Amino acid sequence: MTGDETRREALVVTSGGKSSRLLDWGVRVAVGAAGIGAGLLVGGVGLAIYSLGFASDRPGDRAYFFRRQAEVDADGLSIRYAITALVVGALVVAAVVIAVKRPQLRWPWKDRAGPAVAFMFLGGVAVLPIMALTSHLAQRYAVIRWQYPLFESLPTAIGAGVLVVAATILSAGVLRWPQHVRVVSVRSYGVLAAVGLLISVAVTVVAVRAGDDDVRVDHTTASVVAVAPVPSRLGSVRYRIQAKATDTAFGVAAMDVVPGGAGFVAAAGPGLTAYDGVTGKPRWHYLRIQPDNMPADADAVRYSPDSLHSLDNGTVVIAHWEWLGWQAFDAMTGRILWKNSDFTHDYDAVSLQVGEYSWPRTTPEPLIGSDDTRVMRYDARTGARMWSATVDPSECADSKAQTAITDTSIYRVTRCQEGNKRWVQVDEIDSATGTVVHTRTLGKDTGLPEEGGALLSSIANTVVISWFPANASDFDKLVLTGPHQLTTASVTSMLHTPEVVASSLDNTQQVKTDRRTPNDAEPYVLVATATGAQLYRLPGFINNRQEYRTDVIFLEHELIQVTNYTGPRERAEKYVHVRSWSRVDGHPLADHQLGEVDAEGNCIPRAIAVPGGVLAFCHEPAAEIVGFSSGA
Repeated sequence: MTGDETRREALVVTSGGKSSRLLDWGVRVAVGAAGIGAGLLVGGVGLAIYSLGFASDRPGDRAYFFRRQAEVDADGLSIRYAITALVVGALVVAAVVIAVKRPQLRWPWKDRAGPAVAFMFLGGVAVLPIMALTSHLAQRYAVIRWQYPLFESLPTAIGAGVLVVAATILSAGVLRWPQHVRVVSVRSYGVLAAVGLLISVAVTVVAVRAGDDDVRVDHTTASVVAVAPVPSRLGSVRYRIQAKATDTAFGVAAMDVVPGGAGFVAAAGPGLTAYDGVTGKPRWHYLRIQPDNMPADADAVRYSPDSLHSLDNGTVVIAHWEWLGWQAFDAMTGRILWKNSDFTHDYDAVSLQVGEYSWPRTTPEPLIGSDDTRVMRYDARTGARMWSATVDPSECADSKAQTAITDTSIYRVTRCQEGNKRWVQVDEIDSATGTVVHTRTLGKDTGLPEEGGALLSSIANTVVISWFPANASDFDKLVLTGPHQLTTASVTSMLHTPEVVASSLDNTQQVKTDRRTPNDAEPYVLVATATGAQLYRLPGFINNRQEYRTDVIFLEHELIQVTNYTGPRERAEKYVHVRSWSRVDGHPLADHQLGEVDAEGNCIPRAIAVPGGVLAFCHEPAAEIVGFSSGA
């Protein structure tokens, strides 16, 4: 019998010995739909395999959970849907084979295979939809797309599930009328399967596109230009840049600004924007685009406050985004240098402290990471680990350590304990090689109180270590103004020696004040760091304590101070001031009044020297960065 005769025989139905008319077109269409289903099934299985092994995952390997949903993490959701799609696909294939080949099978239970086929079909149709309903997939998927950067593994797993369920439904005709499977020619099945594959390709494109995080990023780059020198004197106001601050871990609003490239880089909620230091014009930006329907209080991929660092003499900047991780940029062009590296791996694995323990630096620094037992340096342009130094003895290993960074050295302070005796250990590490060059213990002879420790802070390239000995009435301190001073510097009393307020980057001069003269009208003096000799007093220099907040930087020929009064509004100025003094004779030079601060007066003033200009601003929810030109 020829193939045409076989198909004609298959189309004849007999009842009570009488021939019936040809099978109606409804059955033909139902059986032929399995061809489209075959194409969908192949596409669905392929998409599930892609989701499991090749699609991009949610960045990071920590198990974050949704605050408003049951505890289901995004990676686990992707894996479950992809594996379920593969299992359902296998069940559908098995059901079709059993249904069509049952007459030829020699299994003893083949006559009872009908219920098994029906069970496989119902399972293939119902399992994934039931999973979606019980796990609130629609709501969770929306939260995932708000909270995380887009990634391919989940939408492709969902797409695979949709294709497999559709393939199962389209196989119903063959499962119901397996004896009529030959009413459609092999060529027709091939054409229909190709249609199914085309639909699968379309679904795959949509799913992969739904996981493409680039659609959430507004990223521009800039060309390489000549870098202007850092001003030696404060000039006039040249530009004002409106900026929005973000809340920090310190409980205050802040704008993160660092020098870099042809000027400076500012960070806020959406991301980074680089500006020309001379003109204040934007050069490049990397900004996250939030979904239009995202609730205002939803967790989202936002810039992490205090994470902006200028590295490698201002040629590289790095920043961290919540739920996304670290990214490094060429500070001049805005080109992304790396996202995954030794640095990011170590950060996820051991929760590195990045940079200094104290308030983030506003000058370029090396890329340093530290945990409880190690200090590591990384190449800023690649993120590769350059060296790792283990610095803590066993009795100090469980303590939280503090780190300070200078141009030449890294200082590490660790609280130690042996029995009931407590002290601190200080290590000086060569930043170029990772060699521990000096170690010193502080307070071991006198001991420290049970809750006592040491405070490590840096002022430009000056490092101050202070601690409270047991049964003492005052803090002791150690002031280090250069490398290799750790073991030779003298321990002094905090209250009975002048306090370092500011220091030049080259450590040739410092601003100091003496707490022993609280009523002195001009308590601030400029001193030569090497000798401690007083050069001159600074008339009008504002006290950083009591009712003022201040920030001080050194230019080559001038000293700059930004101040904000935080006392009672009814008897004080409401404006941020930028003042300057000559480093030659201490003579006051300028007093610029910036914008009015918020009603509480709690903003934190900052001054930063960048290529081509000097920046002054005060952190508050809606503020501006004021750029000064280079003075004559």
